[in-house]
Amino acid sequence: MQGARLITREEIKSLLQEENLRDRMLILTGLYFGTRISETVQLTFGDFRGRYVRIRSVKKSNDRTLHIPDEFRQELERLRGYYLLKGCAVTDQTPLFLSQKKDESGQCKPVAKEHASYIIKQMREKYGLDERISAHSFRKSFTTKIHKLTNNNLVQTAVYTGHKSIDSLRHYIETTQETSLTKELNWL
Repeated sequence: MQGARLITREEIKSLLQEENLRDRMLILTGLYFGTRISETVQLTFGDFRGRYVRIRSVKKSNDRTLHIPDEFRQELERLRGYYLLKGCAVTDQTPLFLSQKKDESGQCKPVAKEHASYIIKQMREKYGLDERISAHSFRKSFTTKIHKLTNNNLVQTAVYTGHKSIDSLRHYIETTQETSLTKELNWL
C-alpha cells in the first residue's frame, strides 16, 4: 500500500501494550505472517490447528504455508478465552477477528477488512504514532525482516511473502543508502 512505512521496534512495543486481545492479535498476525488486511480477516481458528498456517492469497500472488511460533499460539489461546468470556462460541470455523457487536440472533460476527483497518488507525492515534503506519506497515515490516533473515535472498523472501514478482517484492523491502559493499569486491 502506497504510503505505508515500516514500523519501528519502539512503535511495535507501544501497540502491543494494547489490552484488547483481539486488537493486539491483529497486529501480531501481520507481524508474524506478513498478511494483507484482507487475508488477516479471513483467518479462522481452524487455520491454526496444526503446526503451520496456510495463508490464502486474496491477490494473484502465491498462497503460502508458514510455521506458527509458540508465542503466537499462546496469544491465540488467550484470544480464544477472551471470546469465550464475551459469550462467543469458538470452533474451527470461527473467524480469528470478531466484532464486539453481535448480530440480531446474538451471534458474534466477523470483523470486515475496513473495520480492521479502522481499529489499527484508532490504536495508532491512541499511542500517538505516525499517520503512515497502517495495516500494510506490518506486512512491509515482516517482508523486510524476512529479507534480512534470509541474507537478502529475494527468491526465498518471495516464498515467505507470496510475491510472484521480484519487482513488486522490492517495493516492500527497506532500502539503504549503504554503498560500502564495493570495499569487498577485491578485484586486485
